[in-house]
Amino acid sequence: MKKQFVIYGDSPFAERLYSYIRQEDMIKVLGFTNDDGFMTRTEIQGRKVYSFSSFVRYMKDDCELILAYGYSRMNDLREKIYNECVKAGCRIGTYISSHVISYSDQIGEGSIILPGVLIGPGTVIGKCNCIEAACVFSHDSIVGDFNYFSSGVVMGGYSRIGNHCFLGLNSTIRNGISLADYTLIGAASNLLISTDEYGVYVGNPGRCLPQKSVDTVL
Repeated sequence: MKKQFVIYGDSPFAERLYSYIRQEDMIKVLGFTNDDGFMTRTEIQGRKVYSFSSFVRYMKDDCELILAYGYSRMNDLREKIYNECVKAGCRIGTYISSHVISYSDQIGEGSIILPGVLIGPGTVIGKCNCIEAACVFSHDSIVGDFNYFSSGVVMGGYSRIGNHCFLGLNSTIRNGISLADYTLIGAASNLLISTDEYGVYVGNPGRCLPQKSVDTVL
């Protein structure tokens, strides 16, 4: 019997995630849900969007939530929703595409990993990370919680990613590099040095933008 999921969110990202799931036909999506005050539609591709209060009231014991929220406020919103769902007694699901190549069995709950991702041996991924298509985690890397990896990110071996980081399209993290919490890496940037504190890093080689707060970017 297929696992049963409800997707939390009614954004374009939630709809795109549903398209992946439906195409792969590995799990069953019963519908969508969103916070009562933030619902923008009542149906997505033939699946009903439930208010969260209604979902909690009638949720099934074998149903899990997939948190289809992006990187708003450096993933703080996703952490807030995660905590609220756990407090409400919801089970948090993990979605790993059937087209992911993974040599790791240490992937935290609530993570979303889209097609074409390679996760090398010895890699540890924390909870509620969103990893877009075609990312590469070479080997022996550690990823914290509530991070967002845009498509095409490449991480060298023995890298360390903190919590609440954002890595832009096709950015590269050199082997052995560590990112502090709330680090933002711009698209196509090549980071060759570790970050000691949060900030915005862009370019090749990557450099920190002075007086630039991550709060003004995402």
